[in-house]
Amino acid sequence: MHFSVMKKTVLIKNTVPLVAAAAAASLCYLRLDDLKANEFHQIVSSVNGISVTLLGFTLTLVAIMKSLAHHRLIKNLARTRHLQRMYNRYFLAVAGYFVSLAVGLVLLLGNLGNSAVAIGGLLLPFIYSLLLTVTGTWVFYNIVSVTSAPTNES
Repeated sequence: MHFSVMKKTVLIKNTVPLVAAAAAASLCYLRLDDLKANEFHQIVSSVNGISVTLLGFTLTLVAIMKSLAHHRLIKNLARTRHLQRMYNRYFLAVAGYFVSLAVGLVLLLGNLGNSAVAIGGLLLPFIYSLLLTVTGTWVFYNIVSVTSAPTNES
């Protein structure tokens, strides 16, 4: 009984970023129907620039986590499989940023028009990756801050 509740919680926790990203991309699809060519170009360029920046941030965070592999905290995370879950989350985020960049480059370099479907296709992997990065970084920050907080023992 306890395992099934835990399994449902993990399923909900893993699908929330995808549902939020789909909702945000759908909202953009409804709101960005009539775009001028220069507005479309600016939106795609901005999302690509932010994707590259967050891709670098995510890869740096993973490199920092790998460099701390001999730290007691990281060893404990690895033993309980939390570290592998965090690496999987960051891997999905990096893949999403790459997909977003690829779609953005196709939209910028190709002559495909400025449809809201294209913006939705660009923003879905971007927002999903952004949510994965933010939640993963928040979890890692909480783990590090709780374990490294000074104790007031007398």
